[in-house]
Amino acid sequence: MSLRRLVLAWSLAFGLALAGRLAAADVLTPLPSAGATAAETTAALMALRRGDSGPLAELPVSAFTAPNALADAGDDAVQRRWTHALPGIIAGLDARARTQALDALDALYRHGLAAAVAGRPPLALAAALLPAPSAVADLSAGADRAFDRGAFADFLAMASLLAGGGHAPVMAERRQQVAQLLSGLGPAVDDSLALPPPGAPEESARGAPEAQPRLAVAWKVSPGWLLACDPWGGILWQHRIDRTATVVAGAGAALVHDSAGLRALTDDGTRIVLGPAPAGARVLAFAGGAAWFATGSTAWRLELAGRRLQALALGGAALAPPLVRGEQSLWLTAQEILLFAGESLQARMRHGLPAEPGWRLASDGSRPLVLAADGRAWRLAPLQAQLERSGDIARAQLLLQAARYQDALNALAGSPEAATPAGRQLLLHAHLGLGPAHAFAASNVLLALVQDPQEEVLVLQAARLGAASEHAAEQHVRAFDARIQELARTQPAALFLPQTLAQGPLPDLGAPPSEWPHALSGAGYALALADGAPALERTTAATRRLEEESAPAPPPPAQFIERRLADGTTCYRQRQLRLAPRGGRTERPESKEVRCEDERGRLLWWHRWSGLSPLAAPSTSLTCRGDAVVVCEGQQRLRVLSLITGALLAQCELDDALAATGEVAVLSDGALALLGPLGVNTRLMLTGVTPAQIELPTPARWLVGVGSQAWVALADGRVLAYPGGTALALPPAVADARMPPAAIARGLVVEDRLYPWRAR
Repeated sequence: MSLRRLVLAWSLAFGLALAGRLAAADVLTPLPSAGATAAETTAALMALRRGDSGPLAELPVSAFTAPNALADAGDDAVQRRWTHALPGIIAGLDARARTQALDALDALYRHGLAAAVAGRPPLALAAALLPAPSAVADLSAGADRAFDRGAFADFLAMASLLAGGGHAPVMAERRQQVAQLLSGLGPAVDDSLALPPPGAPEESARGAPEAQPRLAVAWKVSPGWLLACDPWGGILWQHRIDRTATVVAGAGAALVHDSAGLRALTDDGTRIVLGPAPAGARVLAFAGGAAWFATGSTAWRLELAGRRLQALALGGAALAPPLVRGEQSLWLTAQEILLFAGESLQARMRHGLPAEPGWRLASDGSRPLVLAADGRAWRLAPLQAQLERSGDIARAQLLLQAARYQDALNALAGSPEAATPAGRQLLLHAHLGLGPAHAFAASNVLLALVQDPQEEVLVLQAARLGAASEHAAEQHVRAFDARIQELARTQPAALFLPQTLAQGPLPDLGAPPSEWPHALSGAGYALALADGAPALERTTAATRRLEEESAPAPPPPAQFIERRLADGTTCYRQRQLRLAPRGGRTERPESKEVRCEDERGRLLWWHRWSGLSPLAAPSTSLTCRGDAVVVCEGQQRLRVLSLITGALLAQCELDDALAATGEVAVLSDGALALLGPLGVNTRLMLTGVTPAQIELPTPARWLVGVGSQAWVALADGRVLAYPGGTALALPPAVADARMPPAAIARGLVVEDRLYPWRAR
């Protein structure tokens, strides 16, 4: 994805959210850098550098409490309030001039306290008049009080102000380290704050405070500016940003993405330019010393100190920013709560909640919370505590939810509950969760536990996959296949694993089949068997020549012509395909589903995935090509599925050259061939292990994938096979076809005729 489009997507996604927050909050006015007061303060600073503190002493206290901005000496994009320059200038004076300057500031501070200038809190006045000795003493005492009562953010803010004023005693430095650890918001946390493996959510009446997590500064956004504020709402420093910038504020830094690129602004105003984020990523948070992004079902952790990028496989789209404790991160998806340490998965729990957009994670100070958009809350007690107070069945169920399958088996071992229907079902799913190899080795045990045809389907398919992976005797595989095919014919509504027909990631066998991202029904399985092998295998022999004459019994032409119904359904080859947000209105729009039914409305297969947001891809389209279903998300991503089984055949990200391409073909090695640019079709793009961009000799008329080759019909009448560009001798009716042929197992379908592959 191009940087330009990435900036646009992020700006839209976060600019709207940010605008909503700003409308509801007080918008601070950035510090002025000009005007009468600015002239006076600048003159006072210039005189102070010469050792003359007279102009400084004559300033009104209001000049300190409503300060002007000066460009930072190390970064002119950052402007700090002018009083930030005082400690450094005073420290460089000789002893006599330094004493005079400090006395002048002290007198101003005492006068300000007596007059309660502008109603400012005393500590805010002390922060504005550093390094006045009385101000240092009061601010130090305030920092100590904040530490003692556990207000670590206020303590860190005041300690930072004192350090900037040249007052950072050793004890304060040690206290800062402790405050960082106990706040739970920095790169390292105290061991007592580590997140334990989460248990099943328990409804709670207690919600979480809405305060934005912070360390030394609080973040505000004013149109065109990012503002870093002290605990009393005063601006410490400001950074100019685009008005449409993406801003994600966090504890210790804020992330900014605009026309100047992606960067982090730390609490002290240091600007750190970050490398490009993963393509299509959305910024989630800055926490625990790292920036957090998400792309589909993958989260990304970019460690600020070492610039180390880690990928976290969530198995579903993140519904909210993570709850972070040091290197640990807790995530919420539509199905699960997941706990990571760095990029390593520590624990998972199927939560069973109707989680949807607007839900989030928070903490009540002791335990994590899941918060619904309507204010409902669920507390995540430690899994171990829940296990200790549960009976055998409940304990096994919790362990299954946590994907701890061997522990679930152990929990029911020797229990009288294991013989009950509920216990048998739990035992079966625990065995299945251990994987296909275990299912094959213990197939007799598992078959003795089944209580309905659906469970028998799962056991047989898992055992069949295990037999194949263990290179078991062929008769085992044949026996499994025979029974599976019989069940497919007799149980059309049962859900089948598609992996026995096509390659693809295996779902969690311990999870309910209704939660699988990809499933075949019995009717779909039987139809796939009748149609033959999956699309990728069906075309491996397609490099044979075509017969000159069409087949005597061609398929009905209507099979290979797409029809769109009024409700958006696509009809193609006796199938009805629907593309919609997964689960309907309750799911986030990124969670998408292609659902395939036969002409009678019976489910054949579904395929679900976490796609791009509507802001990044406003529209998603579906097109059929031969044995493939092509899903295009906006102008950014292609996803190609098998029409026969629903398996994912290939996917790729689009750039500006490929955007909105009209012709796509899938090749047998999982690569894609694409024609572009739209309406010109002079370039062939091949993805896969050896991607290539090929300039065609003349514009292309159509494209079809045949085995591992892309056949391209050119405007001059030639048909070339790529890679290589070999000229093909095809029947004139095929070469001159106006529409792309459909490549199927028997040959190429051109309009109303089938041209079969010539036998070798």
